Amino acid sequence: MEGLNSIKEPHPLDSRWKSALLTLLGDEDPEIYEATRREIFSHGREALVWMEGESERARGLTRRRCRQIVKGFNQQLADNEFTAFCLRSGDRLNLEEACWMLCRTQFPEIQPEAYSAWIDLLAGELLDRVDFGAEPMVIFMEINRYLFEHLGYHSAAAGLRISDHYYLSRLLEEREGNSASLSLLYTFLALRLHLPVSLIYLPGYFLCRFQTPREEFFIDPCQKGRFLSKNACHRYLQHYGHSPMDDHLKPQSPRKALRQICSDLRRACDLAGEGTQSARIQRYLFAMSG
Repeated sequence: MEGLNSIKEPHPLDSRWKSALLTLLGDEDPEIYEATRREIFSHGREALVWMEGESERARGLTRRRCRQIVKGFNQQLADNEFTAFCLRSGDRLNLEEACWMLCRTQFPEIQPEAYSAWIDLLAGELLDRVDFGAEPMVIFMEINRYLFEHLGYHSAAAGLRISDHYYLSRLLEEREGNSASLSLLYTFLALRLHLPVSLIYLPGYFLCRFQTPREEFFIDPCQKGRFLSKNACHRYLQHYGHSPMDDHLKPQSPRKALRQICSDLRRACDLAGEGTQSARIQRYLFAMSG
C-alpha cells in the first residue's frame, strides 16, 4: 500500500482536477482506476477529507471506489499508528489497547471505544450472574455458561486457520474465534471482574491461567472453558514434541503475547495466500523485535 504522500509533486487538487479524478474513478478499466487511486493518495489528508464527502455523494462504481480509497487511507493511518506503538512500547504495554489498534489495521472503520464498552457490558452482566463468594471453579463454570451457552461464543472448526479469527472485534461480532481471540476475550473479562487470570501460550495454542496462593488451574476457552490441570498441559506439550517445562505455563508479558499473536496471525495469512496482509504484519514483528 502506498504511503499518504507517495508522489512528491502532485497536481494541485483544485475543483477542475477533482472533477476529472471523479470521472476517472467511474471508469471500469482497472489500470485507470489504479493510476487515479495513486494520484488521490498522493494528496494525503486533504484528499482523505474530500473522498469522505464524495463517498456519501457519489453513486454507483464511483461511490464504491471512493469508499475503497477512504478505507485505504484509514488503513494506512492505522498501520502507521500501530507500527509506532510497537516501536515505542515496552514489556508492560496495554494489551487490550494494542488488540484494538491491531484490529483497526484490518478494519479501520471500527471504534475501539465501542468494542471496549461491549466487553464492559458483558462483564456487567456477569456481575449479576456470578456468586463471587463461591469456589473459583464454580465462578468460572457460571462465566462459561454465560459466554459459551447463553451467548454462543465458540471456536472455529478444528484446523481452520482464518486470519479474521485473530481479531477481537470480529470475535465480538461473529461470536466465532480461535484460541488467541477467545483467550483474549476471556482474560479481559476476568480482569474486569478482578479475577486473577492471565494469558498463557503453549506452542500453537493460547490458554488462560487462574492462580492464587492456594489454587491454580488452566482454562481452555476454545473448549467452552474446559478446566485443565498442569499435568494435562504438560501432556499437550509432550504430544506436540515440546519439553514439558513450567516456563511454558507462565504468563507472558503483554509485549511478548502481542508478538505471539502477530506471529501466529502472519502464519495464518501466509497459509491463506494473503500476502499483502502478511507483509504488513511482518513489519509489526520487526518493530517489536528490538
